[in-house]
Amino acid sequence: MEDYIEMIYRAKDDKGQIRLSSLAKKLNVGVSAASKMAHKLKDCGYISYEPYGIVAITKKGENEGKRLISRHNILSDFFSYINSSDNELELVENIEHFFDDRTVENLRILLISLKGD
Repeated sequence: MEDYIEMIYRAKDDKGQIRLSSLAKKLNVGVSAASKMAHKLKDCGYISYEPYGIVAITKKGENEGKRLISRHNILSDFFSYINSSDNELELVENIEHFFDDRTVENLRILLISLKGD
């Protein structure tokens, strides 16, 4: 679910919307799989959605999207720093769902301390 929310948040237009087919393409999944997840996200209050149509992010979805993007960016910055690399996307994509908010915040604080910002 988090991958979908994050992608909807990233890819939404100025109206907070994305077509289901575009979302499926961005996530490299079939439209039917994206439709099933859209129903779950709608039931949880993250989006509004009409079958095979437009996906619109809700305020709850916006808040969760912001949190997920922040977590992603903090982990990416942290692992890039400790691995002396410019990009740790694959690593972050593989592990980001296992970090709770407290741990991510502590990594953010540690990274600031390490960088001397």
